[in-house]
Amino acid sequence: MNKTKFCEALYTSYGDAVECRRRNFIAPAVILLAGICMLVANSALDGAGDYRDDIKATLVLAGSVAVIVGFVFLMVRIFGHGEPYHKGLRCFLKSEIVSFDRADANRVLDAVSACDYAALMSIPHRSVSAVTVLVYSTPGREFVAMQPFEYAELEYRPLCGMKVREA
Repeated sequence: MNKTKFCEALYTSYGDAVECRRRNFIAPAVILLAGICMLVANSALDGAGDYRDDIKATLVLAGSVAVIVGFVFLMVRIFGHGEPYHKGLRCFLKSEIVSFDRADANRVLDAVSACDYAALMSIPHRSVSAVTVLVYSTPGREFVAMQPFEYAELEYRPLCGMKVREA
């Protein structure tokens, strides 16, 4: 089960509706900037007083964490792979991996071939990934793309092709 191949197939088959897009990098940049501001504020305070030492330690800790988290997320947003984005509904697709028991494989295949998300979710889930379904959908389920995989011989093998339902 390769999410990248699934997404590439989704882009090529439904390129008029779904495209690869990166998320906005403003939020990580703001977190990074806030961390830098906390570190600058720490250096501006003098250390005389009981409560000032506690404030300075808090500013160093919170500022350092914010700088590291903001920097990592900013680099992931800038240099990482994009995510599926639905052009018409103007939202990113949500990814789910749902696992089922091998005994329920026929019910899973029926639900996937009908591209019925509600029927798929009504089948009992298992923690063992004998049959796994990769699902990409919009938050309101107006667009659903899914493909079932079977875990056999140390790899995931597709049980059928990708099925897509558009509202």
